[in-house]
Amino acid sequence: MRLVVVGNGVAGMKVAEDVRKYDSSAQIILFDEERYGYYSRVWLPALVSGAKTPESIIMRDADWYKARSIDFRPGTRVTRIDPKGRRVTAEPGGTLDYDKLCIATGASCNLPPFKNAGITGVFTLRTIDDAISFKEYIKGKKRAVCIGGGLLGLEAARNVKKAGLDTTVVEVFPRLLPRQLCSTSAGMLTEQVHGLGIGTVLGATVEEILGTDHVTGVKLAGNRILDADVVLVSAGIKPRTDLAVEAGLKVNKAVVVDEFMQTSDENIFAAGDVVEFGGKGWGIIPAALEQAAVAAKRIAGEPCEPYTPTVPSNKLRIMDFDVMSAGSAILDDADQNCRVFISKDEMRGVFKKFVVRDGKLVGSILLQAKNDEGFVSRNINKEVPEEEIKKRVDTQG
Repeated sequence: MRLVVVGNGVAGMKVAEDVRKYDSSAQIILFDEERYGYYSRVWLPALVSGAKTPESIIMRDADWYKARSIDFRPGTRVTRIDPKGRRVTAEPGGTLDYDKLCIATGASCNLPPFKNAGITGVFTLRTIDDAISFKEYIKGKKRAVCIGGGLLGLEAARNVKKAGLDTTVVEVFPRLLPRQLCSTSAGMLTEQVHGLGIGTVLGATVEEILGTDHVTGVKLAGNRILDADVVLVSAGIKPRTDLAVEAGLKVNKAVVVDEFMQTSDENIFAAGDVVEFGGKGWGIIPAALEQAAVAAKRIAGEPCEPYTPTVPSNKLRIMDFDVMSAGSAILDDADQNCRVFISKDEMRGVFKKFVVRDGKLVGSILLQAKNDEGFVSRNINKEVPEEEIKKRVDTQG
């Protein structure tokens, strides 16, 4: 069998790795537009401040692939997929036949249609080269506006601040981390952000990037103007579906797959940020890993349980602040069928929230409560005695 994998993000790397485990004789070709090897995008903001180097975040280099007999082709872009002929066209490299194909092209940064968004000094952060370009540009600059108060936006802002720029975060929602936190926990995080010398403007709509030859500021609705020498936009992602669309595969907002990560073509699979399952996309690393594991088993002909939707969960350190958000009902306080358990210690910055429905722990938010993170990970969407939850609410830290 010849397997071609298009894309070397977490999903593509995992598919290639797992298929090799199951099939020692398969020919595996892995195409990567970038030239570095596999790295985790969560470390990109650290490149901006110099806390990390490009070399230090690479987790799978050329030698790693060679040791597993994976034909790794960095700096090579697949430009066309021909499902009928079962071949791909790549630059450089020409055409290559396949028996099975996995599309793992991931996503690109979403750049909202701000007026003047194409001006010099407006950046997104999705690749190592993006980070290198941004780091070079901000030398000698004084003021930065980071548009987007989500996970990547806050980490980016923290590292821009570390790089020595006056930094302000602009978020269209009335709170930071709007997809992960409730208003109370977001308020506590905002205080932490302010304590680091980073400004926030919440509930604000960006209308225009100001400047003629380069960025000079950001205009918000209501004619408020923020001075800026550089703008970093972290406004979500867009699945990279161009190859799939041109190949005639079924695509809605992303590439449509079934419970075994198979597309509308029986020989083509997909995994990661580029896919849509059950009308939904995830855009998180755990989902990419779980989808890739299913795709790899199916491709290799191994017994395989169908993919079940990944439970959203984020456990990370935001601006030196431990944050965990898990489940799909973390904001569901008003649901009559939910019981919500909360404890808060503003002096210590500790916040705990557990949401229970029908005896099951369906959501949780934790700030500075690492001792409870394992409990949530083990029990999300499982039945948990309320006494156990009450005990954790009453225990600080």
